[in-house]
Amino acid sequence: MIVIYPGSFDPFTLGHEDIIKRALSSFDKLKIAVSEDNAKTSVFSLTERLEMAEIIAKKYQNVTFASYKGLTVDFAKANDANFILRGLRGTSDFDNEAQLALMNKTLNNSIETIFLISSNNVREISSTNVRQILSLNGDVTNFISKEINSYIKALKR
Repeated sequence: MIVIYPGSFDPFTLGHEDIIKRALSSFDKLKIAVSEDNAKTSVFSLTERLEMAEIIAKKYQNVTFASYKGLTVDFAKANDANFILRGLRGTSDFDNEAQLALMNKTLNNSIETIFLISSNNVREISSTNVRQILSLNGDVTNFISKEINSYIKALKR
């Protein structure tokens, strides 16, 4: 079974990686789906976000990545995935994600959304907060992997 894990991944956090690790115990293949046209204003370019996805995908034998435009359910169908994976940090995430999952189900009844609740040690991590800390030259080592941290530092040079 294939699951896609869509998001902006701006940047890729330990919270994202936690969801990937845990999903791999239930799915044969996971595809990180980096959204090209989301409602958020990205700090990192699409190329940079794809390079971060590649860094993460290299850690796991059955993880791939790609970018996509348009509807997530269309990307899932085009990649023979019957599942969309979403991580939840708290109840506010659930409210938003449940509504989106219901919309996706209406758009394509054959694709299910699977929710994983973030592990306690990464629950507070959000890409938004990591971007804010980075913009203020703060230390993000507790929120992103060593590899992603090295990549971001190399971008600043």
